[in-house]
Amino acid sequence: MYLYAKAVTESTDQILHQLTYKELKQKYGEDVKERLIRSKCVSEDENAFWLIDYWCGKDVKGLIQMPFSRHWIMHIEAMRRIKNKLCKMARKGVDPAGPSIIPVPLLLVQRIGSVRM
Repeated sequence: MYLYAKAVTESTDQILHQLTYKELKQKYGEDVKERLIRSKCVSEDENAFWLIDYWCGKDVKGLIQMPFSRHWIMHIEAMRRIKNKLCKMARKGVDPAGPSIIPVPLLLVQRIGSVRM
């Protein structure tokens, strides 16, 4: 995850250094909005689809100025929900990788290797 974040930072810095003032004021038109919709880069769920309108309602400068921490917090909260769901499944003895149910003691033995009493 850290390597990914570092790569994103480096590529973003490179792009930002190359932007002109004219490019910062560029707005996205209906053609870009339609291309985003067709690409299915955003879920069609109503709880996510607003993002395309948000992106297309801003100029490049407005998107860059979006609070960085707010964006990361959104992703961190989503990862926590996924982790919590997987942990809840594991406590019930459900293998998240498949439909089979593994008894909890057997799951612990598999993870620990052996159990000493």
